[in-house]
Amino acid sequence: MKKIIGVMGPGKEQATQEDIDCAFEIGKLVAKTDSVLLCGGMSGTMEASAKGAQKVGGLTVGIGPTKDKQDMNKHLDIPLLTSMHAGRNFMNVISSDVLVFVSVGSPGTLSELAFAIQTGKPSIVIRGSEKLKSYIVELSSESVTFVDSLDELDKKLKKLLR
Repeated sequence: MKKIIGVMGPGKEQATQEDIDCAFEIGKLVAKTDSVLLCGGMSGTMEASAKGAQKVGGLTVGIGPTKDKQDMNKHLDIPLLTSMHAGRNFMNVISSDVLVFVSVGSPGTLSELAFAIQTGKPSIVIRGSEKLKSYIVELSSESVTFVDSLDELDKKLKKLLR
């Protein structure tokens, strides 16, 4: 059975261009591990990660918040509809074997990180703020790792997938 790597991050309203570029590269890294990329199915970092995975032949799944496939991005091989809005965030987390968080620049992404901590899912944060890092360290969450580069992320992902 293939591993599922969830890539969580802000939509186009909150994502910076650097977040989107980073998510695209993460998508490629995920596909190269022969894992399935799971995302929230919408715009911004979600779309960029799915686009990156597809560019190198990866399989993409999106768990969307609406009841219309037309709302979801075009880089999904398997769009799953929930009509649950933010409630679908728990499904994103619980369905993933490992999670990668890009910037945690939106309330939705922050809720997914909270669910990941609550469920003990191995999680990697890239482009996270020092304030966020300090808070997570205070929580003593051993399931969350912060990385500063795509190379470091790649090494950590491969270690977690072993």
